[in-house]
Amino acid sequence: MAQRLVSVAVDETEQTLRYNFIDGDKKTPIIHNGQPLIFELSKAKALEVRLALHGAKQKTCDGFADAEKVAGGDPVKKRAFIAEVIDGALTSLYNAVWSEKRGEGEEETPSMVISAIATVFGKDPAIVAAKWPSLPDEHKKALRADAKVKAEVARVRAERAKAKAESTASVAVNVSVFD
Repeated sequence: MAQRLVSVAVDETEQTLRYNFIDGDKKTPIIHNGQPLIFELSKAKALEVRLALHGAKQKTCDGFADAEKVAGGDPVKKRAFIAEVIDGALTSLYNAVWSEKRGEGEEETPSMVISAIATVFGKDPAIVAAKWPSLPDEHKKALRADAKVKAEVARVRAERAKAKAESTASVAVNVSVFD
């Protein structure tokens, strides 16, 4: 995986995006024609609805990458999983929640919880995914708080972190100081 070269700072108060080059630990504004590159929402009022819909589309589709892994090639399970991902994202957006950080700072996705519940209790993931959106919030909270479910979610997080680490290029670090 290539090293990121650009970061984008979101400022909700000013309603701007500021673009920066990443040079090691340092971020420097991207300058073009003598001016820093900044997106100002106030200058794009005619596109505000389209921009919002694009963001909502991206947010509701972010979790699809795991569909094949969770469903194991089963098209019914895959569709149920995708429906659950969309429902969870819509619920978050309607409740003004952009992301929920849990544990080590990794977002706990509904798919992680559903997969954990299916694994821990020996249930069909497609059935769990199909029924999850209609469960009362207190039932969801109790399932998320279950020690075995938490342990399984932690195991999945560790797997994902390991896979991410293996796919990410290591930063050149001089470790000879430990010799």
